[in-house]
Amino acid sequence: MNINKYWLTNIQPILNDNQISNFEQYIKYLPKNMTSNSEILEIWPWNWTFCVFIKNKFWIKNQNLTLLDLSSSVINLLNNQEETKLFNNILSDSIEYIENIENKFDVIIMKHVFEHLEKKYINKLIPVLIKSLKKWWTILIEVPNLWNIPNGVYMYNCDYSHYTWFTDKSIWEAFYWNSDWNISVETFNLFKKIYFNKNLFSIIKDIIALLVESISFILSYFFLRIFWNWSYWVQERSTNRVFTPLLLCTITKNKE
Repeated sequence: MNINKYWLTNIQPILNDNQISNFEQYIKYLPKNMTSNSEILEIWPWNWTFCVFIKNKFWIKNQNLTLLDLSSSVINLLNNQEETKLFNNILSDSIEYIENIENKFDVIIMKHVFEHLEKKYINKLIPVLIKSLKKWWTILIEVPNLWNIPNGVYMYNCDYSHYTWFTDKSIWEAFYWNSDWNISVETFNLFKKIYFNKNLFSIIKDIIALLVESISFILSYFFLRIFWNWSYWVQERSTNRVFTPLLLCTITKNKE
């Protein structure tokens, strides 16, 4: 697949008030001790605006932000955009770049990346990701949620470049089975937030989006409770059950 064509036809990097309001809800999932010296890696930042938001929020130094991508179009944009031209913008495969890096990053961000990867690649990537992180670290991942029948399934199937499905259970298994470290994998329902400091039209759109997400959450919950194997519900739960269209996951190292 031509990755440059994909970026040109699918990604619209716009950092506006609506985007900033949406990103605010992710702050609580990042490490509490984030400082200007924190080292951040974002893999495949096709929409680079999240990293810019984090930089502005925590006053992170430009040289501490590494953006890694396979698309030359993305890297060219990053190198020429005023907001990102001083970041470390690297054109490389993820494994090739970080496999020799140890104890460098505080946070690794992969928003809508894992669903584009084949399982064989994910199996190789996970131990490399963990090795590249410092002692107390966080990996933040966001993917379409297969459990969400109306929206999550559509979000996955609408993109030809998607390879791998994820649920709260399968993303936990991906990291648990491919890691020798003592880690904690947490999953979260991610609902649309309504911010009333925007214009009326934007507020109405947010309310409708939240209503649709809520209905899909309820439908998915009851559908799976009725039709799924009951043993899955009564077994020990390693993660929180997620039914929203988007699945948010954080991976951290357990304190010894």
